[in-house]
Amino acid sequence: MTTINEALTPLGDGFRNLYRTGDKYSAADMAKLLSSLEIHNFLDDGQYFDSKVDNDDKYNWKAFTGIDIDKWNKYLVGKTVIFSFDAEWSGFVSNNDYQNRLGFELQTTAEDGTQHWNGSWLYLKTESGKQYCATRMTIYDKPIKSLDYANIYNQINSDATVKITNVKMYIDPLGGGSTTWTV
Repeated sequence: MTTINEALTPLGDGFRNLYRTGDKYSAADMAKLLSSLEIHNFLDDGQYFDSKVDNDDKYNWKAFTGIDIDKWNKYLVGKTVIFSFDAEWSGFVSNNDYQNRLGFELQTTAEDGTQHWNGSWLYLKTESGKQYCATRMTIYDKPIKSLDYANIYNQINSDATVKITNVKMYIDPLGGGSTTWTV
């Protein structure tokens, strides 16, 4: 006979893997997570950022495609979300002329005229590596009227090699404050 803990452990492990945390989830938390789970990949199928290819200027960047303002307003306004991505890099050298970070950012203008920046940034400390980065934040509670830009950035030295994949946003039904973490 299987106990409740034995039955729920794989589900909890799945959520810890999805959110890349060591958090312990209660049965009520897991039920809420299951009923509200939504994952949105901002990039079209097969799209990713590769600094060997996407080299437009000093801060190598690539625009997102496929972001829908109507869906943003319908599903995201006022929600707590987790923005995340996987990064792999080599050849990083810290330099005061650069921001020494990589990640993505979306700038929106709300119907009330205020501007907001959402996204996730990884500040590098090693010459090379592979890391997951996630940022939890709450989306502004007023509908947006425009998406001003939505880009993936390599804001480290331009001769470094950077690859960013799995750029996603999870609606976090458990909420929580703003935080960034890496694994």
